[in-house]
Amino acid sequence: MHPPRLGERLVAEGRLSPSDVERALGFQSATAPNVRLGSILMTWDLVDEESLLATLAALHRCEAVTGRMLASAPVDVVRTLSPAQAIRLNAIPYALERSRLRVAFVNPSDVRAVDETSALTGHACLPAIVTELRLLQAHRRFYGRVLPVELPPVQRRSDPARISRPEVAAPRLERTAVIPIQRPEEPPIVETEIPAITITIPDLPIPPRPTASTFAPSAPPPAAEAAPPTETPTESKSVAEEPEASGSELWLPHREDLPTSEAALGMWSPDASPPPLTDSKIGDIALSRVPPEFPRAILFISGREGLTAWRARGVDVRGMEEVRISSVESSVLAIVLQTGAPHFGRVDEDLWPQPLARLLGGPPPCAVFPVHFEDRVAALVYADRRGAPMRFEDTALLARAAAGIAALFDRDPPGEGKS
Repeated sequence: MHPPRLGERLVAEGRLSPSDVERALGFQSATAPNVRLGSILMTWDLVDEESLLATLAALHRCEAVTGRMLASAPVDVVRTLSPAQAIRLNAIPYALERSRLRVAFVNPSDVRAVDETSALTGHACLPAIVTELRLLQAHRRFYGRVLPVELPPVQRRSDPARISRPEVAAPRLERTAVIPIQRPEEPPIVETEIPAITITIPDLPIPPRPTASTFAPSAPPPAAEAAPPTETPTESKSVAEEPEASGSELWLPHREDLPTSEAALGMWSPDASPPPLTDSKIGDIALSRVPPEFPRAILFISGREGLTAWRARGVDVRGMEEVRISSVESSVLAIVLQTGAPHFGRVDEDLWPQPLARLLGGPPPCAVFPVHFEDRVAALVYADRRGAPMRFEDTALLARAAAGIAALFDRDPPGEGKS
């Protein structure tokens, strides 16, 4: 008999109804398969964080860790796991007691993850349970990880940084007496009669009804006054073939005079589409999607052998051909390629790829955003401010740029034999 799951446990404790759990599970399978059930329930305000954490602790039979405990964790203890290892294991160390290391997991019942953490850190691991939201917030605080788009509503409501701030009570407003406003009395309106105005319209003569002779064509001038023009045999033949038009007929061109070729008709067809773009033009347009606020930007294209630099701005173009990054080696670009989650902020020395080190130098504060196309990460957008710290609004700018490049790939996919 399998142990009770989270939804069954919450229903058994009377915290949720079966219909709420079924609705959350349906949303998870259809819209957010990478988000855990507890995060969806917190986002929908169906369960509070304390009740969810208590249920998870009883379910996994381990200690519960709150967001305040993770926010106050020592940096040297957190750094016992590298950012890539912590993201892959969904864990974060938060306390060290002699030779025992306390680590918060999203799933502390995963024995393989706990054993691997002990082997990587060299300490006996004591697993604890933490909600997915608090773990992601701790990763953002210590590793610079960007939160998924499905979780900001819960983050704004229960950010540990906001919990630690003292709340200032709103000032009390005492009721005051209402002073009536004295308005002067307005004089009464006296109704006066407006004299009637009489307008006389004179009788105008009615014009006679037009007849056929009114529209008769005028007589041609005498032959003596106007000499007949000299006509070539071709012109005289075409004039003779055209019928004489009376004054009431409208001249229309012959059917053969209208364009009938496929090229001419295609110009006016609503289904006509422009010719496909070349890979070089697609790369230039994709790089232009990156806002000019970033003086240095590189667009990487994903292939079977890894990542290859495609287009760049603010970088020595002569060294672009050598920038090839493996997707197997541990680097910040490989992590974004494998997880599909963007990176924002500082980068550790061990996660900085050697090709970028030769081209750009040491790891500056930067951002790496994935471009999702056809259920995979087709490209990466790298941007920095030449050593200056990244700004808060840069996340939205680069996310919009990655979405624009994905829309461009959907309309004109690169690498389809176009020269």
